[in-house]
Amino acid sequence: MIYKNALVPQACLPEEFVPTACYDAAINPASLADIHVEGKTILSVEPAQNRELSNCVDLKGNMVWPGFIDAHMHLDKAHTWNRAPNRRGEFWDAIELLSDDKKHWTFEDVYRRASFSLESAWQHGASAIRTHVDTSADFGETSHKAMQELKQVWSGRIDLQTVVLCDVAEFAEPGFGKQMCDLLDSTDGDCLGGMPTMNPNIDAQLDGLFQIAADRGFDVDLHVDESGDPEARCLERIAEAVIRNKFVGKVTCGHCCSLAILDPDSQKRTLAKVADAGISVISLPLCNLYLQDRKRESCNEQNGPLTPTWRGITLVHELKSHGCTVAAASDNVRDAFYAFGDADTFEVYMTLLRIGHLDLALGNSPDYITSHAAEIMGLDNTVGKIAPGHRANLVVFSDVYHFSELLSRPASKRQRIFGDKQWERNLPSYSDL
Repeated sequence: MIYKNALVPQACLPEEFVPTACYDAAINPASLADIHVEGKTILSVEPAQNRELSNCVDLKGNMVWPGFIDAHMHLDKAHTWNRAPNRRGEFWDAIELLSDDKKHWTFEDVYRRASFSLESAWQHGASAIRTHVDTSADFGETSHKAMQELKQVWSGRIDLQTVVLCDVAEFAEPGFGKQMCDLLDSTDGDCLGGMPTMNPNIDAQLDGLFQIAADRGFDVDLHVDESGDPEARCLERIAEAVIRNKFVGKVTCGHCCSLAILDPDSQKRTLAKVADAGISVISLPLCNLYLQDRKRESCNEQNGPLTPTWRGITLVHELKSHGCTVAAASDNVRDAFYAFGDADTFEVYMTLLRIGHLDLALGNSPDYITSHAAEIMGLDNTVGKIAPGHRANLVVFSDVYHFSELLSRPASKRQRIFGDKQWERNLPSYSDL
């Protein structure tokens, strides 16, 4: 099968692909291509040619992206809002509410909610997802088993990875790290993770985490500095720990919100250390817009709400300019941490583009949800580009022939292509929940 006349972001094409006449680096960084597919794999990608072809679908210049990569989600929490709403939108309220909701997290409950999210993500255009799974010494095995089964169900369509999410302080406790690694091994898990907090023992806690990760061969993916507190400096301490322990695995840090409000000298020092340590960073714009700069006074009915003045995203441009791999992802979907969302990674891209001024580097902007996210997940040889050897999982934006049109009508119709199958996006019904 050949899909001809596809308008593809240049960043999503092979490096050797010569831009076509419609390419404009500033306003339309995309080229017309013919995509040759065999089975579910892309065989070749060539500049579009005005020729008659057999076994061909003419995409007529509509914009086409590779399947999106969402490298940070929480499928175990998804779609719990109706039974655990966070009325004030506060971070610590969300933790308390979902801790109480865990009494409902049977295998069937987690499987049903996560399955709904995966179907939504697939219809929107997902190709790979990494989910963090709440885990402790006495909780989480059921959720990991549900994810293990979902990995098998979605194999070949969505690459699903799982990360242990716990309090990083627990890695300083005897036997805890081994328990977490054993759980990952028994459920086909992928990464150790957790949430460090500033405390007098943070260095020892991080050392314990990186030592067990090195011993057992796991990468590390952490929740870091998700606040507007200028005293939150975990990102810098993590970078120091990576260097101190000579850790050679992949290290990813999500959120890193407080980096944006540090004084300039602290920012420069932290950026240099993060780059030196080879740490990747994931921005979670939807959730951080929702949670950050919530003013408790806004819950006062007499005074009314107060407008947020800081929007929570990390220094995405500065991190990239220091050579760091930076991605964007969904984070939470309809739970106490984020009341909205539909596992649509393209919505994430559009949000970050607007509030992070990605238009200033438009040509590289697709990387946040394609190749950079795939690199973080270690999947960059199979997903994240429209290139030979990559999966033929494509998203067609109907009636979109220019980047300006894409960015102006993000809710335009989408078609999905998987191998030789093509269909209109068909989202699951909420009644399925």
